[in-house]
Amino acid sequence: MKRTPRSSIFFSALLLSVVATPAAAQRWELQAVGSQVRFDTSLVRSSFSLSPFVEYRQGPLYANLTGAFSSFQGSEWATQGSGTGSLLFAPAGAVSPFRLELVGVASGTVHSGGFKTASSVTGFRRWTRRSPSARGH
Repeated sequence: MKRTPRSSIFFSALLLSVVATPAAAQRWELQAVGSQVRFDTSLVRSSFSLSPFVEYRQGPLYANLTGAFSSFQGSEWATQGSGTGSLLFAPAGAVSPFRLELVGVASGTVHSGGFKTASSVTGFRRWTRRSPSARGH
């Protein structure tokens, strides 16, 4: 059976929502939206959109994945996705006056006409502890 990209994405999202067993600090969502627009010229346009979202937060680790698949009349479709992850750590352990966070973001789109985009960003953030002991009081 040959699957089109649309059916593969839909099948993957459905499988994730049915098979996945949520663990502590996980959030799963799947939104489905359909719309129909009727113009005064009696032209009608219909579309369907499916948007999965997964979030994981456990201790110093945070990650989320989100995306969207949209199907339009005339066999046109578009997909987009984004993923974010971060890891928070203290270089000198629990007594460290600051913490570092490694952050990464990646995203991309694909359209039925062959148009594709992609981007990614990584970086560090420094967090200063704001407690009475850190200020010396």
